[in-house]
Amino acid sequence: MTQICAAQCPGKEAAIVPMTEARQRANRKYNEKAYDRIELKVNKGKKADLQDHAAGRGESLNGFVNRAIDSQIAQDNAINAFTIQPEEDNAE
Repeated sequence: MTQICAAQCPGKEAAIVPMTEARQRANRKYNEKAYDRIELKVNKGKKADLQDHAAGRGESLNGFVNRAIDSQIAQDNAINAFTIQPEEDNAE
């Protein structure tokens, strides 16, 4: 695995620097602790469409999917806030 050195090399062109095994292990350990993983299946060809859409907005595919999920949850919650809930029948 390689890593692009840009922030660590100010004033220089970005260079491709090999990532050490120790760095890979540290990244893996952090990712396992900090993130949950979800497998998403889409029809053939749709992944490329999603990547193109995300890239067009300056986002990663993961960033776009997370934003879409958050947006849909907010929309669902707003709809639920205005939905009249049926009253419970307390007659015994």
